[in-house]
Amino acid sequence: DVGTIILGMVHGDEETAIYSTAKEIFKQIPQISFAISLGTMPVFAKLSRTTADELRPRFYKIVKFNLLILAVVSAGFFLLADTLIPMIFGERYIASGLILKLSLPYCLFMGTSVFTAALLTYAGEAKALLVNMIVFSVSTVGLSMLLIPPYGAEGAAIAVSGSAVPYALLNWRRAVLALRQPNN
Repeated sequence: DVGTIILGMVHGDEETAIYSTAKEIFKQIPQISFAISLGTMPVFAKLSRTTADELRPRFYKIVKFNLLILAVVSAGFFLLADTLIPMIFGERYIASGLILKLSLPYCLFMGTSVFTAALLTYAGEAKALLVNMIVFSVSTVGLSMLLIPPYGAEGAAIAVSGSAVPYALLNWRRAVLALRQPNN
């Protein structure tokens, strides 16, 4: 990812290792959402003007359930990161605990985006999803270039979390519109 590349170029191996260790964990947390979405989102393939009123509350319920799970998991990692990381990866990586904590917003926003992206796909909104992904990519590069040189691994974690915010919000806005006014 771009954060790791910039981090390696600007700060070297130690900062990159600290960030990469935390990244091994925080990049996996949204996979919980993906697993939930596999069982819950296919019903939205039948989203239409006639089914929207029935599917809208179901979507919100699924997203709330997912957020609850991600919040519990994130809280657990927030509370235990400084203990778990040295136990799993060794004392050398103790600084990765802070990086993991700074990256947890990424997990919440991207975990929610799993559902909005699936809904947008089923609603025929692939173009909007592509535009949102471009915004995510550009903001990731921009924030990484801005934050990594002065802040190192912490800047990379803040950049990845910060870039997930516009992506999630844009997807959410478009998903709400798709649920209110389906194309088909």
